[in-house]
Amino acid sequence: MSNKHINDHEYFLGRLVASFQSLELTLIEYFAALLSWQDRELGYIVSDGLPFKKLVTTIDAVAKYKEKPEAYTGLSDLLGRCLKLEERRNKYVHGYWDITPTEGDSLKWVWFKRKNRLGKGNVHTEEKLAADLDLFVNQSTDLQEAIRLRIRKP
Repeated sequence: MSNKHINDHEYFLGRLVASFQSLELTLIEYFAALLSWQDRELGYIVSDGLPFKKLVTTIDAVAKYKEKPEAYTGLSDLLGRCLKLEERRNKYVHGYWDITPTEGDSLKWVWFKRKNRLGKGNVHTEEKLAADLDLFVNQSTDLQEAIRLRIRKP
């Protein structure tokens, strides 16, 4: 792998992190509009510091309460996809990357699956192409757009 490919992977990993943060901000904006269109600051205050999973479950509960059934339709699926994307993001971000040059066009990505028994766990190694990381970014962008379409004035 050339240094250019190493930089490509670093670039895509950075895009992965940035796109996920943008998804989280989009969810916060949706939540703020859902709580109070006139006082969206309330939504920002309530969502501040919520872990991603708690933010998503809170949005789901509030939307179920406030939205009309036809407006709520499909939101649960979107939020479920957000949670699955977060699981992948956590694996990528909290894994270990070996970015030394190798043959081909991939990087080695290692993550540990911990078990609660005396620190024993499984080690997983996968090869990741820049295209794999780019796919994540595209899925995150698609979710952002779908959620943005739900932000509307009452």
